[in-house]
Amino acid sequence: MVRPCKLFHRPTGRYLAASTCDLSAGGAMLRVRAPRPLRPGDEVEVLIALHPRQLLEASNQRSARVVRVMGTPGGDQIAGVEYAAAAQSRLAA
Repeated sequence: MVRPCKLFHRPTGRYLAASTCDLSAGGAMLRVRAPRPLRPGDEVEVLIALHPRQLLEASNQRSARVVRVMGTPGGDQIAGVEYAAAAQSRLAA
């Protein structure tokens, strides 16, 4: 399911344009356009437009952590992120 989204990248304090490649309850795989490479461990806020023409609001963002990153020939990055709530649930089990 491809949906437009954006990331707030905490280390740089910037919003990055992105789109979803895959979504799950615990995280997402995102195609990200970023001038600086993302790194595993980077803290991000994820905002995903779940409906067409949805306005992305800060109240809908989810805290997440980058767990893997791959480059693409076009210069984008494919980033796997784990939502903070999913990580806490995993650690508590």
